[in-house]
Amino acid sequence: MKVNSIQHNDNKCCLSITFSNEIEERIFLKNILNWFEKVLPVNCMLTDLDTSYSIYEQYFRRNNYYVFDRLTTASIFAFDLTSSEIQEVISNWGYFTIDAIFAIGTIDDEVKKKKLDNTHIFKSLPAVITQVLDYSVDITIEQRYFKNLLQFIEV
Repeated sequence: MKVNSIQHNDNKCCLSITFSNEIEERIFLKNILNWFEKVLPVNCMLTDLDTSYSIYEQYFRRNNYYVFDRLTTASIFAFDLTSSEIQEVISNWGYFTIDAIFAIGTIDDEVKKKKLDNTHIFKSLPAVITQVLDYSVDITIEQRYFKNLLQFIEV
């Protein structure tokens, strides 16, 4: 694991991390999300060019998701993921997606019901892990959780 950059502002910290391989990336994601799911709800957004909805329906059997269709892509927004749902997303992280994020924090039920493109809401939550390239992620995290994040990274 290589931390490419760390930037702090008043209330958030942004990190860019590159992993040496897929296994290292998945272990990191598993560890950090296992910790966070005990503190805050874990949500995700997966965007694909040729989404097969049946694949995602297999991930989210509790019907805790919706699909937002765009002109050439579709995004799947899933909420309050269980440990097994988180592991399904991690297991396929990067295979089917052109854009994927884990958004950690509480999302209002009214927002979920509207079934809109809520990317901006997801990205404003206390912690956001974004797929960048193969084996790279960007993390934006509130300062109050930064020390917790440090236990999972080598700086």
